[in-house]
Amino acid sequence: ELNISILIALAAMGVIFLLIFMVVALFNFGVAVTRFISGDETAISRYFNKSRQIKGNQALSKALISFHEGDSTEALIQSSRAKNLLKHNTLSLLINAQIAKQAGNSRLVLENYKKLLAVKDTKLLALSGIVSEKVKAGDYGSALILAKKSVHLNPKNINNINTVFNLQIQEKDWIGARASLKAKKKYEKGPNSKFLRQEAILMFAEAKEKRAQGFTKEALGIALTAVRQYPSFVAALSFRFLSFGTAKDL
Repeated sequence: ELNISILIALAAMGVIFLLIFMVVALFNFGVAVTRFISGDETAISRYFNKSRQIKGNQALSKALISFHEGDSTEALIQSSRAKNLLKHNTLSLLINAQIAKQAGNSRLVLENYKKLLAVKDTKLLALSGIVSEKVKAGDYGSALILAKKSVHLNPKNINNINTVFNLQIQEKDWIGARASLKAKKKYEKGPNSKFLRQEAILMFAEAKEKRAQGFTKEALGIALTAVRQYPSFVAALSFRFLSFGTAKDL
């Protein structure tokens, strides 16, 4: 009877251990399934990721071939497909943006560049692309704000400085344009006379605007400064004589 009791006890313990093992196994399986569903890296997910990457790269190749052949529509379809397959990586966004630009799809161009703004390595490129689209749309005010950000991020980039300078002229921001001209002089090679003449032209433009607004005395002062700075600037000299009176008045 004692032996039978021992056997029964051992059997019961075995059943308990088996139940514990099954519970643990089921728990681990449940955790694995949960991790898989939540995106945890597994052999299966790695397989699907690799497959997506291969298909994405193939779509990119087709997009570039179509683009080279002049088929912008097919290039745009393939590059958009590649972008989705490659989970909007930098290269796919850049290629899609360039093809969209060629196809005249400004909305898609801006959509891609806005995503690239979040990537440190492509932030300046994205800003430049957005500025270009804003200028194309005639939104010079927004373009100027963004161009200034580009200069702030990379103050020595002469292309960015030139963009700001040209937009300031477009917006008739003469004081801002003169400040940009100083930056141009610092980083761009050229004779000093060139920059003096450009600054005199800006001062002359500001003087004309002041005169149109009724600030005659202030306009005269700006024009006089322009002539002193660049005496051979005939336009400013003519402006003095024709707009403010005779030589005696000056």
